[in-house]
This record gives sequence, structure tokens and C-alpha cells, in this order.
Amino acid sequence: MKKVVLMTALLVMMMVAPAVSAKEPRARMRKTPEEIEARKAAIRSKKAAKHKAMMKEESAERKKAIERKKAAKQKAVERKKAAKQKKNDQKAARDAKEAEMAQARAQRVEQHHARIKNRFHLYSQRFEVIMGKMQTRLDKMAEQGIDTTDLSAQLDQVGASIYQAESLGQEALDAIAAVGTAESVEEAEALKAEAKTAVESTRLAYRNVKDILRDLLRMMKDAKEAKNTVQ
Repeated sequence: MKKVVLMTALLVMMMVAPAVSAKEPRARMRKTPEEIEARKAAIRSKKAAKHKAMMKEESAERKKAIERKKAAKQKAVERKKAAKQKKNDQKAARDAKEAEMAQARAQRVEQHHARIKNRFHLYSQRFEVIMGKMQTRLDKMAEQGIDTTDLSAQLDQVGASIYQAESLGQEALDAIAAVGTAESVEEAEALKAEAKTAVESTRLAYRNVKDILRDLLRMMKDAKEAKNTVQ
């Protein structure tokens, strides 16, 4: 009988023990309000940290974008500045070349001016010497009784023609000098054409003096032959 009672008690204890054991984990799973609040706070803190990290990352990206934009703008400014400097350098090079060309042109003009001036001076000097000799011959012819009225008029025409040629020569020299003051190649070429025309006009004027002198010599020869024939 005692064995039966003991066995029954043992079975009851075996049945009760798992039930108690099963209740204990459930009891341990229940959280206190403080624990729950702490967990919520931890979750909020984790979210806040994550949000802060995201905001920091976005701020860094915005900062990088601003820096990239700033760098691109700076490069654009530098490119523009470099292009402007290149343009200025090219202009300075052109100006220097034009100045060098202008200086060389002025030197050539000066030399040409001197040559033409000397040539015109020699023409006038030569014709004036010839005029002086002819005047001496006319005076002798007059002493010989030859009518030199027309001859003297012709000699006066020679003097007037020389004066006209000298006036044209001065205009030509002024035109040549103007070429040296040209501010561009185009202007210089136009002035050179004008100077060339003026020089040619002067040469024709001196050639006319030569023709008049030739005619005077022929007239003087004819007058002497006529005088000799009369005698």
C-alpha cells in the first residue's frame, strides 16, 4: 500500500515539475515598464543615429557637389582668362609685327625719298646749268645782230617748266613721305600708288623741260644759219 502511495506521489511530482518549469520562462519573458521604455529609447537612439548618419552623408554629398561646381566654375574662369591672355598675346604679337613692318617700311620710304629728292635736284641743277649756257649764247647772238626775241621767250618757257617740274617734285616727295606714316599695310599700299603717280608726273615734267630745251637748241641753230645765209 505504501508503495502505491509513493508511486502516486512521484507521478504527481513529475507532472507538476514540468508545469512549473514551463511557467518560469514565461515569467522571465515579461518585461518591466522600465525595460520596455529603455528598449524604445534604444530603438529611437538607433533610428536617430541612422538618420544623423544619413544627414551627414547627404551633407557631405552636397558639399562635394558644391565643391565640384565651384571647381568647374573656377576652371571655366581660368579657361576664359587663358583664352583672353592668348588673345592679348596674339594681339601683342600682331602689334609688334606691324610695328616692325612699319619701322622697316618707314626706313625704306626714307631711303626712297632721299633717292628721288637727289634725282630731282640733279635734274633741276642740270637744266639750270644748260639754261645759263644758253643765255650766254643768246647774249652773243644778240651782239651779232641776231633777233633773239623768240629764243628768249623759249628760254623763259624752259625756266617756267623747270619751276613746274620742281613743284610737282615736291608734291611727289610729300606723297612718298606720307607712305611712312601709314597706319596699316592697306593704307601704305594706297599711298604708294599715289606717290608712284606723282613721281611719274614729275619725270614727265622734267622730260618736257628736256624737249623744250631741244627745241630751243634747234631754234638757235636755225637762227644762226639764217643769219649766215643773209650775210
